[in-house]
Amino acid sequence: MAIENIRVLIVEDDLLYAEQLRLDLEEMGFLVIDVADSAKSAIHMAKISRPEIILMDINLKGEMDGIAAAQQIFTMDPTPIIFVTSLSDKDTFERAKKVHPFAFLVKPANKISLKHSIELAIENFNAKTLKKRLTLEQFPFLKQNLLIKEGNKLIKLNIENIHIIEVEEKYCSIYDEKKKFVVRISLKDILEKLANDKFMRIHRNYVVNIDRIIAIDLEKNLVQTEIKELPLGRKYRSEIINNKGYIS
Repeated sequence: MAIENIRVLIVEDDLLYAEQLRLDLEEMGFLVIDVADSAKSAIHMAKISRPEIILMDINLKGEMDGIAAAQQIFTMDPTPIIFVTSLSDKDTFERAKKVHPFAFLVKPANKISLKHSIELAIENFNAKTLKKRLTLEQFPFLKQNLLIKEGNKLIKLNIENIHIIEVEEKYCSIYDEKKKFVVRISLKDILEKLANDKFMRIHRNYVVNIDRIIAIDLEKNLVQTEIKELPLGRKYRSEIINNKGYIS
């Protein structure tokens, strides 16, 4: 698995340990998008930043601990979570098991165990979600709406409400403000089907709805949308800069 730029959120109220964890992860090639020091801030950051994996301490300051935060986050937007904690008693472990973490590491976690746990968590998470992924034939386009099959339901998604389309090999992840839908379809095919000039490619892996862009950082080559910060590919800079309505 290529670990470069895998987006990691650290939830840890011990600032010294959080910093060491951040340094270890970045040295291994992971992208640490933020550090939260409480359950409340973890839930907020998970919603805004959309991490690919979360390293969660259990014993956090405040009324809510890491287990409760993990449960809320996973309900809001299923994300693989690894508990990294000094609490290793049986009662804590039994509580943690109920939110189905992808690993449970006792501090201080060594770098090799941490790296392997993250890689396995993402692999196992992708394997589980693979069963929910859809083929192109199951993914009809109806004028300004998409019908996405989810379980036994067809979910109607208005094209205008799409924020981001992210491509990963043969699959596209379609984000609205609340949810991510994973579909078996190429980026080229979905762009042809959308045929909407509000969607602009900003990177080989990303297309954005230009109405959902908040800011463009030309120095760091980043595009900030309402739900996520994305890389801006150099070959797409001029197109987005010259797009009418953004920069004259």
